[in-house]
Amino acid sequence: MVVEDMRNGDIVGEYLPNPATMHYVMALKPGVYKVTISIDEFEPLEQKIEIADKASFNPQLTIDYKLKRN
Repeated sequence: MVVEDMRNGDIVGEYLPNPATMHYVMALKPGVYKVTISIDEFEPLEQKIEIADKASFNPQLTIDYKLKRN
């Protein structure tokens, strides 16, 4: 999983899942990001996510990604 800051195009992180749970954990500053998941034998997936500022902070955001086989 690659996370890109949509304001400037900078890559802010590359993440691998926990092998036991297949979950990812990220800590991101407020902003808008593009998440890209590329795994062999699956179609790439891209999604925009927005992390709110302190006024509407959510300490934990859970997103379930569904990948399609090629």
